[in-house]
Amino acid sequence: MKNCIAMLYACLISAAGFGQLNLQWQNIGPDNLGGTITALIIDNRDTTGQTLYAGAMGGGIWKSTNGAASWGYLGCMGNYAINCMTQSNDGIIYIGTGFQKYYAPGLIPYNEHLGNGIYYLDSADNFAHLDSTTVTNPASNWSSVYGIAVNPVNSSQIIATTSNSIFKSLNKGNTWSEVTIAGAMPANGVGDVKWSSNGLNIYISLSYGVMVRSTDGGNTWSILRNSSNPGYPNASGYNTRIVLKDAWPDMAFVSVARGTNFWGIIKTTNAGNTWDTVALASPSFAPFGTSQGYYNAFAVSPADTDHFYVGGDFLYSYSPQTGPVKLPQFTYPGLSITNPAIDEFNMVINNRNPNEMYIASAQGVFKTTQAFTDFTTAQFNPVDNGLVARDFFSLAVSKSGRPMGCSDDMQSLLVGSAGGADFSPVPTELGYCAFSYIDTTFAYTVAQNGGAYINNVGISIDGLATFGFSTDSNIGGPLGYNCPTGAGNPYLLLHETKTAFNTIDSVAFVASLNLQAGSQVIVASNNAHATFQYTLPVSLSAGDTLVVPDALQSQLFFVTPCGIWVKRHALLFKSPDWFYISDTVPQCMAASQDGNILYAGTAAGTVMKISGLNFGHYISYNMADSFTVTRHVVFADRPINGIAVDPGNESTLMVTLGGYNYPNQPNVYKSTDAGNTWEGYTLGSNSLSAYTCIIDQNNSSHYIVGTEHGIFTSADSGATWQPDNGDMCDIPVYQLKQTPLFTDECPVLYAATSARGIWRSYTLTPQGCNISLSLEPYAVNYGFDIRLYPNPATSVTNVEFTLAAPQQVSLQLFDITGRLIQTIQQFLLQGEQKIEINTVGLQPGTYLINVRNGVTATTRLLVIGE
Repeated sequence: MKNCIAMLYACLISAAGFGQLNLQWQNIGPDNLGGTITALIIDNRDTTGQTLYAGAMGGGIWKSTNGAASWGYLGCMGNYAINCMTQSNDGIIYIGTGFQKYYAPGLIPYNEHLGNGIYYLDSADNFAHLDSTTVTNPASNWSSVYGIAVNPVNSSQIIATTSNSIFKSLNKGNTWSEVTIAGAMPANGVGDVKWSSNGLNIYISLSYGVMVRSTDGGNTWSILRNSSNPGYPNASGYNTRIVLKDAWPDMAFVSVARGTNFWGIIKTTNAGNTWDTVALASPSFAPFGTSQGYYNAFAVSPADTDHFYVGGDFLYSYSPQTGPVKLPQFTYPGLSITNPAIDEFNMVINNRNPNEMYIASAQGVFKTTQAFTDFTTAQFNPVDNGLVARDFFSLAVSKSGRPMGCSDDMQSLLVGSAGGADFSPVPTELGYCAFSYIDTTFAYTVAQNGGAYINNVGISIDGLATFGFSTDSNIGGPLGYNCPTGAGNPYLLLHETKTAFNTIDSVAFVASLNLQAGSQVIVASNNAHATFQYTLPVSLSAGDTLVVPDALQSQLFFVTPCGIWVKRHALLFKSPDWFYISDTVPQCMAASQDGNILYAGTAAGTVMKISGLNFGHYISYNMADSFTVTRHVVFADRPINGIAVDPGNESTLMVTLGGYNYPNQPNVYKSTDAGNTWEGYTLGSNSLSAYTCIIDQNNSSHYIVGTEHGIFTSADSGATWQPDNGDMCDIPVYQLKQTPLFTDECPVLYAATSARGIWRSYTLTPQGCNISLSLEPYAVNYGFDIRLYPNPATSVTNVEFTLAAPQQVSLQLFDITGRLIQTIQQFLLQGEQKIEINTVGLQPGTYLINVRNGVTATTRLLVIGE
């Protein structure tokens, strides 16, 4: 893999696990699309300026020695919520942890990433923790470190800002004293801190635009006010940023925020006694967009102290000669970003080359070599090779081993090849995602915004080549189920099985020879081009027909702000087929092996059990009376983040609980009686947040849980637990899935993580399974090519293709929402084929034509003109 840099780093493939199941983990990327990088510095020990360190929001620290051309991971450090970094003049890199951004992908409240004070890197890149900053409870001052500054004259003196306090150390962080400032402390939020090169001037930004200053190395402090410090604005700032220059210790530059909006740039040349306004916000100078002031990346050119760079939602350059200049474009794999909004957290400039600038953003690290001389045409290119820092809260993996991950940033859906680590964006909405393992051409996602896209489940029927949005028009609309707009993010679960013998659906089996009762036969399902095994209850003679339950089921559960809906046949564009099954809005769901029971966990600490799903049939949208619903309290008012059902016993289930404010309370619970009673387990320290869980499909005594601090496993049905991370480190794990690889009997374990991408483990995959995956980039296997003409069409279009052998062919026409309009099925001979489709009466717009021959399919877009 590209993120194996031999001279510094080990390849991200675990040689051994450390827990009860001894899980061995392999990182599968993406290593070409960076994630949320919150901190970035250029190493002051490198005279060329080509060594950089990057910190991810929940993923730890990476290093590059070649100007960000490639990156390597520095390994496990104990806490990975990187918020800030700074470097002392003696080369020590201090790392502040704890990122207090309430991170709520989908409906899962992942809370903030709780930090553990300050870590540091020595000259050999070894991590160490300042024990004096250890977090003993979630309310600790050290749970979120916003800024660190080291005295350039005396590296033993350090100032650290936390969520509401300021601390100073005189002995390199061995002990600390709290800084109190009359009229300013304690503050409701403390931010940036900078220390001037002469060791005298210190500036600290507080919330609401308050800036405090010391001119004697931190012995005394004052509040900057317009009345006593003329020119300092009375701005209510959220995240004001400060830049100092070594050559001018009395000079300071400040990018001021008003609320979460940009106010302007000011500077002082006399240590803050008076201030000059450099530039004010205007319609042509709006780096924060409408409300992105909590980013506020700010830099001053090393070549000209009147040349500034400000970023938040957009990136601007400013000088008196040019005025504000908005960056016209970022380049990014798969798309061009015009007027880019990429959430800039930090920016650094190589002091040896003022044209060389790096941006740390929610999309990774970008670099330009034109920052100073020609910003108007500057190209910022991604430099993320090996920077496996993508944040995924949801994942899906195809039966061929192709991973797909969802995150909450610009390109929500990223898809990789089966064996490689390169991913590419998929043009669809943000949200949870799923692959069908019964029909591998089907993939699903759901839009992020619960108000604007409440009816939109994205469905691809051609292996992600195209997406259309399809739900029933009544979801969230008529019949009393009007959902509030903007009320949370939808969530989906795809549950598939070949053992739903307790179902209302049936299929006819025709015996081709005499069969005895008890014989195992293969039956073709009505729900997909797939089969299932069935044991005959009676003897049949050749030619006899027996109606049997259609045990192959694919159900899509969809959560909106007004409750749960289920599409009973996810592989069929059958309308109406969505049923409203509950007005409860859960955070997580899991189904029994046969799909007849759905368990759903809520933010209020309850588990809801809905039974009888396999017997639902369309009568009306209100199907509540057709199902049995029971509710059980696990832990009142504590959010249930994950839920798992024992594949072999529908009454045994496990749940994971979130939140930090429950010391010494269990964060995992197990029930063996369908939720009536619960037994709790405490994983890790301080009852950390647990996000996700599964019960091994091949061994029901194997339990796996993903938490804020990595993976925990049990080999004895939860009686005892141990960490089981290997080289994954104890990073936050948001979702675990076990997905069949090639065959149903060969499940593989996958993990979606915070800022470390997607991981895979074959440890629980049975011996003898084929785990050989192609390393070639994925290309859609269309099976055969089809041609449409005329296209656009008005009254008729022709579908042409070539068959290599005689076979049954199915052609289906859908509208863009996935509604089936027409089906043509024919047995065709070998050779050139042409099927005519009558389009008279179709409304102008975009349609999908799907042609299947056997197990392969091709989809093409058809445009109907006026």
